[in-house]
Amino acid sequence: MATKLHSAVAPGSIHTPVNLTFPDAANRIAGTNEGSGITLSSDQLYDFAKQDDDDTLWMLTGVGPITWDQVYTSAATLSLVDLTLTGDLTMSGADSQIIAESYTTTSGTLASFKSTPASGSTATVMTIEADGTNWNSGARVLKIITDDNSADPLVINDGAADVWAVGRNGNQVMTGDLQLTGGGSITTTTNGDLVLLPNGTGITQIGDAGSTSHSFATNDDLFVSGKLEVDGAAYFDGGSLTMSNDADFIIGSFAAVWKTSQTVPTIYAGVDGTSRTILVAEIADRNFDFSHAGQSNPTIFIHSANQSTTEWGSIAHDQTDFVINQGAGTTKLAGGVTHNVTTVNAATYDLATDDYILNVTYPGTAAVTSLTLMTAQTLAGRVVHIKDASGNAGTNNITIDTEGSETIDGAATLTINTNYQSYSLYSDGSDWFII
Repeated sequence: MATKLHSAVAPGSIHTPVNLTFPDAANRIAGTNEGSGITLSSDQLYDFAKQDDDDTLWMLTGVGPITWDQVYTSAATLSLVDLTLTGDLTMSGADSQIIAESYTTTSGTLASFKSTPASGSTATVMTIEADGTNWNSGARVLKIITDDNSADPLVINDGAADVWAVGRNGNQVMTGDLQLTGGGSITTTTNGDLVLLPNGTGITQIGDAGSTSHSFATNDDLFVSGKLEVDGAAYFDGGSLTMSNDADFIIGSFAAVWKTSQTVPTIYAGVDGTSRTILVAEIADRNFDFSHAGQSNPTIFIHSANQSTTEWGSIAHDQTDFVINQGAGTTKLAGGVTHNVTTVNAATYDLATDDYILNVTYPGTAAVTSLTLMTAQTLAGRVVHIKDASGNAGTNNITIDTEGSETIDGAATLTINTNYQSYSLYSDGSDWFII
C-alpha cells in the first residue's frame, strides 16, 4: 500500500487512513485483489478502502452481499453514510453541491433535517435561498425530480399523517384548507379547465356565512353564502331557478318577488318610479326604441311583431279608472264579452260603481221603482243599460232620476212606462243622454 507523509499531502486534500486498497471498481465490488491480501468479512465493516484507478475513497457497508458507500473522490464530491453535525456545514466553492444518493434503500429517509428546540423557538429548520440577482429565466430555487409515478415528489406530514402531497403528474392532495392570506388568484396557464370537485357527497361552497337549505348533497352542487356577480351570460340548462319567499329578482330597476306579506302570498312585479313601464315585444326587437315616455302610473305595453312605435296596446290604472289604450287602430274584442248584470228588486236603487246592466224585476211583484243616477257615477264615458225585466212597467212605472242637478236629455227624470222597455244612457261627465 502506498503511503504519504503529512507534508506531502496537497493543500485542500483529505488525509484519511485506509485499511483496504483495490486496483479498480470491479475488484472492489467483488472484494478481490485487496492490496494486503485480506478476504472481506464482517470484521472489516465500516473500514475505509481506497480505489487506486480513480483515487476515490469508499466505506464497506455490507459483506453479504458486498456493498460500499463512497466517501471521497478527487472530483471533490463527498459521499457519506451518516453525517452528524453540532455546528455549521459550509461549502464555499463556486460550484459546491450536496448530493445524496441511495441505490439499495427500500425504506426510511435518505436525507433528514431535524431541529428539536427546548422551548419557544422561532428558528427556521432549513432555508433555501437563491441569493443575488444574477439568475436567468428558467432558474429554480428548488427542483424535485422523480422518475417513478409511484413516488410523490413533495409531501408535508403533520407528524401523524400526510396533509399535503404533490404527485408526479402535478396533482395536489390536501387534508386542510388552502388560504391565500394576501389575496391572489387560482389560475391555469394553459387552455385546460379549472375544476372544483369534492369527493362523494361533499358540495362546493363559497363563503362561510350560511349553509344549504335545499338539501345539497352531491359534488355537483354549488353553495354561495354571499352575493354572486356574473359579468357575462348565465345559463340554466334544465331544472328550475328557485328563490326563497320575499327574495327579490332584480333586473336593472325592475324587481319580481313572491311576497308573503300580501293578504295572500302573490307574485309582485315592481317598476321604477321614473319609467313605470313594462314592455312586451319580440326578443329580436329588444334593441329597438319603441319611444314610450315615462308613465304616471305603472303601465304594461304590448307591441305587435313589427318594429313600430304605434302598434301597441296598454293597460293601466290612472288612480281613478282602469284604462285600456292603444296606439294605431282600435281596441277589438275578438271573443264574447260578459258584462255585470245587477238585479233590482226594490222600490229604490242607487246606481253603483260596478253597475252596467240594471235588470229591474220589482214592478212585477210590487209597485213603482225609483232609480237614482248618483252624482259620483256621472263620469265621462260611463254607460248604463236599464231594462224592465218583469214586463210590468206599463202598470208599475220605473222612474229614473239624478241625485243632483244633472239632467237626462235635458229633463230632470226619465220614465219607463212600457212593458219590457229599456233605455241605454251615457254620461259626458256632467249630464246623461239617451243612446
